[in-house]
Amino acid sequence: LLIGFAVENLIKGHLIYENPSWVGKGSLSRHLLTHDLEKLASKSKNIEVDEDGQEFLSLLSEGLLSWARYPCGINFEETKYQPEFYDEAWNYCISFLKENGSKLMALLENGWEGPHETGGHWEFKGDNFWTK
Repeated sequence: LLIGFAVENLIKGHLIYENPSWVGKGSLSRHLLTHDLEKLASKSKNIEVDEDGQEFLSLLSEGLLSWARYPCGINFEETKYQPEFYDEAWNYCISFLKENGSKLMALLENGWEGPHETGGHWEFKGDNFWTK
């Protein structure tokens, strides 16, 4: 669940960077109101997802709405079980987070202009997950 949330928030961070108006006017754009990670990632100009990545994002999306959040369905037929994550999946996840996290950091260091005259430049110092 936490990995799914991390990936979802990273993708949405890219989308908000690219489309500041999606967080303006006091509400989130309908483009952000989904947990479908494949669909979200496809809207970003900065995120590239290969076939393996699409499969992984699909698996995480399913988990965000079922086995990760609700281990027991309303009834037996609706109960979905968490699939086993193999090293390949975890390795893909780590590389996805590092690659796209470091891209977002670089973009934010160059500055961001948000809605309602908000924005700024961010400086990231020290070792962190994204740069190791």
